[in-house]
Order: sequence, then structure tokens, then C-alpha cells
Amino acid sequence: MTMHNRSTSSSTSRSLWAFVSGVLLAFAAGAAPATGAQTVAAAFSSVAQADAQVAPVEAQARPASTLIVSVTGVSSDEGTVGCALYDDAEGFPTDRSRMQSGQEVAARRSGVTCRFENVAPGTYALAVVHDKNENGRTDRNLLGLPTEAWGVSNGVRPRMRAPRFDEAAFSIRDGVTTRLSITLD
Repeated sequence: MTMHNRSTSSSTSRSLWAFVSGVLLAFAAGAAPATGAQTVAAAFSSVAQADAQVAPVEAQARPASTLIVSVTGVSSDEGTVGCALYDDAEGFPTDRSRMQSGQEVAARRSGVTCRFENVAPGTYALAVVHDKNENGRTDRNLLGLPTEAWGVSNGVRPRMRAPRFDEAAFSIRDGVTTRLSITLD
């Protein structure tokens, strides 16, 4: 949008410059039109010629990609289910400040859906947690293992460590709706 505004502004500046140049050229050539209307007509003719030579720069409309995540295994209607979309290994799967996009929806035992619109093509990983007590984080036991139900894309569930980004990675293609199913455990 900003690029489009800049090109419009730039085109307007060129048109104004062409108008002024047309008026000055008409007088410099000694062709003093009989009326002011003729001067304006000559100047606008120059503007039309200048605009015809400048191709407008339009923002290309890109097809929007959508990610729809169906989450099952929600143990109760208490709390929220958070879906965190990461586009980089940094922070995955626990650092919410590093996620590319995130959503929280009311927990439903029947399951929930997280929907991400206008996702850029690329490689992503998704982490989902049922924050039963709504404290905004994944609760852990003394060993550091999650005590709240969680899941990641590709169903990766290492026993004694967090899943890695490369294990949970999936691709989003331009203009395609991608559907994932995640079961919390």
C-alpha cells in the first residue's frame, strides 16, 4: 500500500512537472496562444504525453494463503487453547515472543479451530497448548516437562526434550489453504 501511494505521488509530481514544463515550453517557443484556455490545453497535452511514457507501478495482488488448524484432544471446556505459528527455529516451541503469529480460542472438549489468514509462503512449525488455568504459559513439573496438554505440527512428541523446529516443519505455498490436525496429549 505504501509503495502504491509513493508511485501515485511520484506520478502526480511528474504530471505537475509536465504541466509546468508544457506552459514554459509554449512561451519559450514564442507560440503565445491567444487565450489562457489554449495555454492550459497545450500544457495538458504535454501531461498526457508524459503520462503515456510512464508506466504506472501497481501493487501486485498476491493470492492469500490460509492455514486452518483443527485441534482435538482438548480435555475440558476450561481455559483456552493457544496456537503459536513460528517461521524460525529461534524460540520454537515455547517462546511466545518469537512466534510469527498466534491465536487463543476458548477451550471446547469437542475441539477447536485456529485459522491464520494471509500467511506468506514459507516453512513454519506450529505449537499448540491447552492453557487450562489461563495463566498465559505452559505449566511444567519439577523436571521441566509440560503438565498441560500440548501438541506440535507433524505430531512430533519426543520423550525428554522439546520438539525441534525441523521435526515439526511444514510448508505453506502461495494461494493455497493448508489444513493441519493436531491432537493434544
